[in-house]
Amino acid sequence: MKNVIILGSFTDMQTALYILRSFKKLGHNCEGVDIRRAYQDLGSVKSQQVILEEIKDFNMKPDIILVLKGLELNPKTLKKIKEEYPKAKLVNWFFDIYIGNERIYENKKYLNIIPLYDTFFCSLKGVADRLNERGFNNVKYLDEACYPELNTEVF
Repeated sequence: MKNVIILGSFTDMQTALYILRSFKKLGHNCEGVDIRRAYQDLGSVKSQQVILEEIKDFNMKPDIILVLKGLELNPKTLKKIKEEYPKAKLVNWFFDIYIGNERIYENKKYLNIIPLYDTFFCSLKGVADRLNERGFNNVKYLDEACYPELNTEVF
């Protein structure tokens, strides 16, 4: 059994919720923080401290901290998470090609964030390939799936 913390958007009742439920169904201890809601409600500065406090409130030694896209987290917060939980794997699963109007592999600011993760998964193979070409060895391709209980059966 693994201890997993998911940092993502639970407000939309989609991906973060499906992944959390899947981890639990597989027998893992899993908790989640709605980082998008914190960011929207509190702004870019205050939300960072609240997110860190919510992670601590779980009173868990995580094996994995899974960030879903993670645009709400700044580099300082990511570094604090790594310092606080040095044994946990800090993983991002990025489900898009764009950050605003720029492709992720063209966004200079975000390219500085990718190395902060132990593994950075992209759900689009072309995005992972482009980032690998730019020298990011921690980037891997990981496709998305569905959650049959909510998305119905897929053939």
